[in-house]
Formats: sequence, structure tokens, C-alpha cells
Amino acid sequence: MEVFEAILNRRSVRKYKPDLIPDDTLNKVLDVMRQAPSAANRQPERFIIVKDPRVRKAMVTECGGQEFLAQAPVVVVACGMESEAW
Repeated sequence: MEVFEAILNRRSVRKYKPDLIPDDTLNKVLDVMRQAPSAANRQPERFIIVKDPRVRKAMVTECGGQEFLAQAPVVVVACGMESEAW
């Protein structure tokens, strides 16, 4: 798939299966995220993995009422660390 095709055909998924994500699958995704390029390879980001249903439910309010967050089996919160950026 070409970049422009991917951009033009992308979609936002807001309905999730309740199936748990196997740890090995989640670890593969996290490893790819970790390898994303950054200036001078400083990697000024941290990822918080949220599996706890109570925490995901609490996130709904903090994220403007986006109910789909509570439905996802895992939420990855990406945090930029401005003090560590280039």
C-alpha cells in the first residue's frame, strides 16, 4: 500500500472486541513503537499501557466523554517528554 493510499483510505475505529490482547502481540506493537525515529535518537516519549477497566472508564471523562476508551481491552497513552526532546 502506498502512503497516499493509506492516508486517503484510513478510518477511525471506535468499536472494539472485548477480547484480551495476548502479551506477546502487545509486546511486538510496543517494540515497533519504541523503534520509531526521533531526533538524535533521544526517544522523548513514554507509553503507559492501561488494561484496568476502572482506569479506562475514568479516562472517558478526562478525554471529553469518548466512551470507546472504556470498551477497548487495552489503551496505550503516548506521552511526549518535552524536557527530553531535541
